[in-house]
Amino acid sequence: MTFVVILVTIIILGSIGNIISILIWKYGKTSKTTNCKTYMWTLALNDLFILLMLGTEYAFFTSGYYLRNKHDWICKPVLFFGMFSPQVSAWITVMIAVERMLYVCVPLKMYKSNVKRRSIIAICCIILFSFALNVYVLSTASIIVSNENKTNCYLNINDVNKFDFKLLDAISYGIFTFLLPLILITSSNIITLVAICVWKRISQERTRQQRSIKNITRIVISISLLHCISTCPYAAFMYTLNIASTTLLQYQNLIYICYFLNSGLNCALYCLFEESFRNDLKESITRLLNVFGLK
Repeated sequence: MTFVVILVTIIILGSIGNIISILIWKYGKTSKTTNCKTYMWTLALNDLFILLMLGTEYAFFTSGYYLRNKHDWICKPVLFFGMFSPQVSAWITVMIAVERMLYVCVPLKMYKSNVKRRSIIAICCIILFSFALNVYVLSTASIIVSNENKTNCYLNINDVNKFDFKLLDAISYGIFTFLLPLILITSSNIITLVAICVWKRISQERTRQQRSIKNITRIVISISLLHCISTCPYAAFMYTLNIASTTLLQYQNLIYICYFLNSGLNCALYCLFEESFRNDLKESITRLLNVFGLK
């Protein structure tokens, strides 16, 4: 019961935070000029979906209400988006880290002028790639009746001969959702930090542009670290399920808390590290209070 209370709290507060992030990054007077803004509000939108759909369903699941075991039309989306959405989130985080690295290392005017268009193309490619990699779940997920006459939502691999779906799961989640994004995020952030250190040695001036770059870089590194730290236990848990190990099963609830925290803490990180985000949020709150005559 304690886990359900914690999870519901994460879902509620995280959803509010993601809605705020979407509005600020998309419409904030200062934040909307950030070169990573399209990735930021898209990441917040995807995180909101993860919390409201996957988080809510898992809260019911752990409370004894097995919604995914009731109908195929619930089972298929839950298993599909359980693979698809985290993968989209991981690769958007990769693109944020890469964009920041390029912005710091290659600050060309031509590069800056096409950021929005390039971001939209990259996001569309991420969505199409993740859908293609996980579409097999929609065709194989179904309600399976066990020998004890219990219904369970699983990938029905018995209908497909000579195909190792455990290997496909390992490739889809282990490599493309965890390992490869982890390598790219880490390497991009290291290069960015090295470039900023070089900047400091070359120029001691603290211009407004340099402060802005430093603040955004802090955000990118913080959400990258959050993603890596929170997905490590879940990736290990998914792997142990594939090899029929029970080592991490006793920590399942804690692992899922870390997993959903990845989708619920970004707004707090934005407020902590980005001054323009805080200013836009304060301005929005002030306007809202004025509308209702509370200030």
